[in-house]
This record gives sequence, C-alpha cells and structure tokens, in this order.
Amino acid sequence: MDDLQTAQSSQTTGGNAPGPEQFIEQLPDLEAVPDPNGWIRILIIVLIVAAVAGLIWLIVMQLRRSSAQRGEQQLLPHEAALQRLQKALEIIHQPREFVIEVSDALRQYLEDRFRIAAPEQTTEEFVHAMRNDPQLDPHQKEALQKFLNTSDLVKFAKVEPGRHELMELFDTARDVVSQTAYEPLDAESADNPPAERSVSGR
Repeated sequence: MDDLQTAQSSQTTGGNAPGPEQFIEQLPDLEAVPDPNGWIRILIIVLIVAAVAGLIWLIVMQLRRSSAQRGEQQLLPHEAALQRLQKALEIIHQPREFVIEVSDALRQYLEDRFRIAAPEQTTEEFVHAMRNDPQLDPHQKEALQKFLNTSDLVKFAKVEPGRHELMELFDTARDVVSQTAYEPLDAESADNPPAERSVSGR
C-alpha cells in the first residue's frame, strides 16, 4: 500500500507536465530573432522622408519663382530697361557680349514703350520705322541711329571698341530710356503708354 501511494504521489508531483509559466520561460527570446524584413522597412522610411523633403523643396522653389515673376511684371518698361542696362556693366570687359546686351535691352524697351517691333526688325527696318514715329524727337532718332549702327559694327563686323566707346553706347541707351520714360496714372495707361506722359516732359 505504501508503495502504491508513493507512486501516485510521484505522478502528481514530479511526473506531471510543466505549467504555463514554465512553458513561457522555455520559449526563445523573440527580440533576439533577426527580422528579415527590417531593412525593407528602413528603406521605405528613408524613401518617404526623401519624397517629403523633395516636395517641400519644389514648393519653396515655385513660390520663389512666382514671387520673382510678380516683381518683374510690376516693373515699368523704363525701370526694367534701366535695371538691365545697369546689370550689363558687369560684362563690360567682354565688348561684344556687352554691346549685344545693351542693344537688346534698348530694343526691348522701345517695343514695350512705343509698341515698335524693334527686337524682330533689322537695323534698316527699325530706322525706317523710327523716322516716321512722332513719339521720338529728332535728337533721339539721331542718337538711336548712331547707336544701332555702332552696335552692328561690333556684333557683325567684329569691331573691338575701347571702354570709352562702350560707355558712350551705354550712356546713349540710358539717356534714350530716361528721356522717354513715363509714369502711368493707372492700369489702363500702363497698357497704353502715351508719349506726352514721359518723365522728361517730352
């Protein structure tokens, strides 16, 4: 009888299955198991951050570009021309490039100010149209013709003018712009600039 009780006691104590706590303790440490997809998650996070940063950069650049365009649109023809002429002085050590920039600035101004298609016309065509334009006085027409002829010599005949000659061209362009500049009274007058509103009173 004692042997039977001892056997039963051993079955109920040492011989039974382990409890839940013991089972959990025997499980491997999940944190120590490497995640085969971990690098994929890291790559996705990096791509998302890069995409967001790129989007922010594009938005900032677009805002800056729009602001610059609005600033240019608000400039009057003579303001834009004088600004462009002043900037051309930075390349006065390059005679041909300087003359081309000054000439283009003046031609663009004449188109914006007097509706003369100066940039598209040859010098001969422009001089012919200018002679019949009442908005320019004889002195301005003479100065423009001399300016254009000298510019053509530099651009096409590859004449190398000195700094004095270059400054004379610059002064002629600046004087023509300054003498014919106007201040519009409203938006409508800005679209249709009359010659009698010139700053110089011409």
